[in-house]
Amino acid sequence: MQEPTDDMSTAPEEAPAHEPGSATGPTVEPEAGSTLTAGTRVLSRDDPTAHAPSHPHGLAGIRDACSRHRAAFMLLGVGAVAIVFILVVAGIHASNLPPTDVIETDATSRLATPPYDCDLYGNASNLSFVSIGINSRTRTETAITSDAAQFGASGYASADVTAVYKNASVTATKTATLGYAKVNGSWVGIGTEQNVRLSYEATAGIDRNRMRDDMSAILGKADQALHVNDPDNTSYANEPSLVGLYDNANVTVADEEFDAEAQTDTVKLELTKPEGFGAYDCELTVHFAFRAANGIWEIDSIEVSDDARTLGYDSVVGTWTGTFQSQETDGNKCLAASSTPLEVTIDSYQNTSSGARLSGTVSGMAHFHDHPADNADSCDGDTVFSDVRFTATLDGSGTSGLGGDAVFVTTLPEMAGGTVDVSLGFGTSDDPGAVVAVVETSYQHEESFLFVRYDTSIGYKDTYVLQRTQ
Repeated sequence: MQEPTDDMSTAPEEAPAHEPGSATGPTVEPEAGSTLTAGTRVLSRDDPTAHAPSHPHGLAGIRDACSRHRAAFMLLGVGAVAIVFILVVAGIHASNLPPTDVIETDATSRLATPPYDCDLYGNASNLSFVSIGINSRTRTETAITSDAAQFGASGYASADVTAVYKNASVTATKTATLGYAKVNGSWVGIGTEQNVRLSYEATAGIDRNRMRDDMSAILGKADQALHVNDPDNTSYANEPSLVGLYDNANVTVADEEFDAEAQTDTVKLELTKPEGFGAYDCELTVHFAFRAANGIWEIDSIEVSDDARTLGYDSVVGTWTGTFQSQETDGNKCLAASSTPLEVTIDSYQNTSSGARLSGTVSGMAHFHDHPADNADSCDGDTVFSDVRFTATLDGSGTSGLGGDAVFVTTLPEMAGGTVDVSLGFGTSDDPGAVVAVVETSYQHEESFLFVRYDTSIGYKDTYVLQRTQ
């Protein structure tokens, strides 16, 4: 009786089928290595190839691989064809563009050197060609411009190029598009340059000589800088302008700093304009900025030193020796000053809020006595003073009587016999080139009239011509 299956079925098992004519009985296992009647080789259980798939070799194997991997081989084939196609098209395209050497030669000769307006402060030298570069080449359907079309042309193209020009101070970069036509199998340049763009770069600072030749423009900017908060110029309507004061002045470049990265140039100028025995001195710090669009240096800002409009007298600092010339007094004269030279040493000049000042020492003769009975070479009471310190101020009121524009007056410290005033005139109304000194002594003495006693003052005014000795 059969045992039930897992699904509890009781269907009878079928007996194994047998080939007709085969003998029944126990099954005999084929001997390893033998071949069955169907042509199948029997492998040993220990043969390592017993479980390996069997594939044909040689041409049959290739055919078998193709049949089993048909899709992959088709994709590889399509890819190879595409690559070949791209290479062929690229070769054809390259052959249909102007060669780079043709473009370089053509661009070098056909591109116009860009204009350069150096304006007031730039380098006036002409720009020279330096190099040419090709940015791109492109086939076009038509000529670069309608009037550049060529009869019989088999193709057109354009090239974007970059040319570099320079002088000693500026580099100009020019980009443009040039047109080409293929005529009789050769590429030739056609039309004019298109899409031109220019840019400039400073490689050095301003041209100093050209700047000096046009200082009036800088001084005009300096005047504006002094009164930037007064656009109507009302605050200095009565003041001299820097343009006028420093016309034809001596100009020195004291310092310069060119910044290639920032494209700026800072120049420090020292201006000196002699005026009689004085001089106007001014220091300007000018900040220039370079404009890449047009290659021009422009004044960005400017700084002006203090006292630029003040006449200074540093030039009179030194030692001066005076030779006696004459004496003025209300009575007979005492000419002791003729044998005692005057010596004036000016240590310094200062411009203060109250005006110009000279400081130094003076040595000379004072007359602390009455008038002599007759003119005399000397008198009792003549007093020599030496190295007396003084500070002289500019005589704006004209009390000295010398009449020059640069007269300094001082009263020496009090002396036992009286007072001494000294006037130093650098230029007088009679002679703008003369340097004179006046030493005026005031002597107080007592007199009586009808038994009434009173004090009276006797004055002596000695005049000297001064010569610089140091």
